Amino acid sequence: MSVSVSATDVPTWYGHGHERVLVVSGELTGTDFSALSALVARAEDTGVTRVVLDVGAVRSCDRDGLLALVASRGRRSGRRTCVVDVVGVRRAQFLDAIAREPRMGLHQLEAAIDELRRPLIVAPLPRTPLPPS
Repeated sequence: MSVSVSATDVPTWYGHGHERVLVVSGELTGTDFSALSALVARAEDTGVTRVVLDVGAVRSCDRDGLLALVASRGRRSGRRTCVVDVVGVRRAQFLDAIAREPRMGLHQLEAAIDELRRPLIVAPLPRTPLPPS
């Protein structure tokens, strides 16, 4: 099993200069996700405010990879100013994981897939009040 990740250049047009897209392809497993997570952290270190994981080219993803994708969405605890999103999710990417899942855990897996397919809505960061002058 292999996964390939390529990062796009940070866009230079107005309003999009703080986003990095990581295009993921191949077969994604839970064991591959630690390397992907390191790439996300490296992208965050560049000062971007949004990292997008485009998984549209992923052929298949196992249960652990699916749950890792769900856990990676949103604001990361280390960098509250950066949001990680996952796009390009299709149910067909998880058919092997669904087939292997025991009947009792199937609902949880389906809910995780639905969560990834739903648009990410992130609450704004609380504003720091200005000190009295």
